[in-house]
Amino acid sequence: MPTKAHSATPITPTLAEQLARRALPKPWYIQLWRFVIVWLINALALQVAILFMPSLQTEAGFFGLFMFSVLVASLNAFIRPIFVKLTLPITMMTLGVITFFINGLIFILADWLLPLINFDSLGQAVWLSIFVALLTWVTHVLLSIDDSDSYYYSVVKRMGTKRTAQGSKTTTEKPGVLYLEIDGLAEPILREAVAKGYMPTVQQLLAESHALTEWQTDLPTQTCSSQMGILHGNNWNAIGFRWYDRAKKLAITASNPKFVAELEASVANGKGLLAKNGASIGNMFSGEAELTAFTTSASADKKKTNTYDPLSYYFINPYNYLHTVATVFWEVVLEFRDARLQVKENRSPRVERGGVSALLRSIMCVVVPDMAVQTAIGELFAGRDAIYLTYAGYDEMSHLAGLDRPETLRSLRRVDQAIFYLLLAIKESPRPYQLILLSDHGQSMGWTFDHLYHQSIGDVVKAGCTPTADVREMAGVDEVGIVIGDILTDVRKSLQSKFSLNLFRKIVTKLSPGSQPDDVLVIDTKTAVQAKLTGFADIPEILIQVGGNMVMIYFTTADKRIDLHEITARQPKLIPTLLAHPGVGFVMVKTAHGPVAFGRSGRTYVDWNGTGTTRVIGQDPLTPFGPDAAMHIRRVAAFDTCPDILINSAYDPIKQEIIGFEPQCGAHGALGGPQNHPFLLYPKELKLSTRKIVGAEQVYTQLKRWQSA
Repeated sequence: MPTKAHSATPITPTLAEQLARRALPKPWYIQLWRFVIVWLINALALQVAILFMPSLQTEAGFFGLFMFSVLVASLNAFIRPIFVKLTLPITMMTLGVITFFINGLIFILADWLLPLINFDSLGQAVWLSIFVALLTWVTHVLLSIDDSDSYYYSVVKRMGTKRTAQGSKTTTEKPGVLYLEIDGLAEPILREAVAKGYMPTVQQLLAESHALTEWQTDLPTQTCSSQMGILHGNNWNAIGFRWYDRAKKLAITASNPKFVAELEASVANGKGLLAKNGASIGNMFSGEAELTAFTTSASADKKKTNTYDPLSYYFINPYNYLHTVATVFWEVVLEFRDARLQVKENRSPRVERGGVSALLRSIMCVVVPDMAVQTAIGELFAGRDAIYLTYAGYDEMSHLAGLDRPETLRSLRRVDQAIFYLLLAIKESPRPYQLILLSDHGQSMGWTFDHLYHQSIGDVVKAGCTPTADVREMAGVDEVGIVIGDILTDVRKSLQSKFSLNLFRKIVTKLSPGSQPDDVLVIDTKTAVQAKLTGFADIPEILIQVGGNMVMIYFTTADKRIDLHEITARQPKLIPTLLAHPGVGFVMVKTAHGPVAFGRSGRTYVDWNGTGTTRVIGQDPLTPFGPDAAMHIRRVAAFDTCPDILINSAYDPIKQEIIGFEPQCGAHGALGGPQNHPFLLYPKELKLSTRKIVGAEQVYTQLKRWQSA
């Protein structure tokens, strides 16, 4: 009996082989054949579109429409870049929608040169261009025509050419470093995404060339603190996303570039991770980079911004804008679908979604990453020594849906694709580069405080205070506001020296964060509050700052941090009320014996009488938060910005669930769960100098050692 033949197991090509197959440029005959195919598809789409638009009349046959599509393609190649350059600010403000009108003008110009359609109006040409674009895009998808190479390569070549012309292109055999930070991605979630097939490029990196380790965040687990430590080696006094500065009598948020710049200036010493020929892209801090793009700390500095327009190259290629617009629309559709699906499946925990969340998802997962990656590709061709790029889409999805929900993991596919094309750009760049992936923090999941207890943490604080006490929470924007503000600011700066319509110059200037107070609460008995977002009409006596699963309470009438004795004298019921609430994990205050963490059944002195030792009385409230919890609290207790009362939400180590104080399904800010365990993925030839990395400052030290090796 003949044996059944077994099919051979397919051999997955190595990452190097895949990159070689996608090497650019393609042979001329392949490029020519692709152009012919694309023109034929465009001509067919044009003919179909005309059939569905009765107001358009043409006697041209298929060959005539084919020639018309060739002419349109030629005008796109030569005329469109001029239009894009002149209208870039408008393009940015409209998220690329204005490019449809540019396409309409191109159609009218083509018809003037080759009169085959005879448009009655610009609107008619615009609608035809939209219809043709959609049909072309759908056809490309159905036929699996890969325009991604063209999508990225157009940017790569144009940026590389311009940089070479400027004489700034660097050719050297010494490797540079490309750092890609995936905001909010915990190490165990990265492993899960790889195991489930969402990140095939990262999977191959791990199998062939890279190693993966986790590191432990500081307290707080916020981008402001972590990225400041990673890029500058010092995150002292970065207490959270929002805090109160007693010396300045200001309530501050990291959404304001002025204060982030001041925080960066306090630690800048010429030794930043990106100092000397570095580039910072999409970050909160610059790392003292020579070039910055969409970087918060640089937004307040009129001189420190892009010296070129990376985004103009992005919109020159018609496929680019179509790719972005179509993907944005699709993300909006997916968000509404996922919002309904989570209710139908009764997912637990969850938060209300749809509406604004759809817009935020499309901006953070499509528009912002695409622009940042294009800018990074340009700097690779410029031969920068070090480039640090933040990819913020996953963090936003995790806030909306949870850290490992299907839609959240699917967002990592775009990250993985970006990594592949960055590797392709590295292959074509004038110098070798080492790729290092990392995250600034993770996220932890759980129900919100409001959902579980039908009250806010502010309500609990008020219940523990005297009836006459003025207690209020500070409102503000989240990290999405930072990113959008950075983009607007960079656009505003470009308008100062380049052609644009005065109207749009005024619009961008008004909207950009550097032009007016942004989320600033001025604590002063003689002045009103200067903040458009807080809504305060007078001065609160007790200020509550909320960030993820951490709450900071400040007594604003005190000139310095007060201890437990004075807190009790002012508000005797406050601490007992907080400790009695099941949503509170522990409360940290200052005492005569040093900082102490109070729980319902015990307390832990984390720095007994200044000796650096711990002393536990009763049940240790820090046990669920890991063996290093006392060390983290001891450190943050020494900050000048440390609150009078610090609240860490309750945490279930079995379910690995926190309780969030903000309306987020996934949250970060304090101690508890995966939020404290980000990752570091690095080439195997690089060796870790320590077995356990604790804190962002140690990450900086490790990265600096690798740079100097």
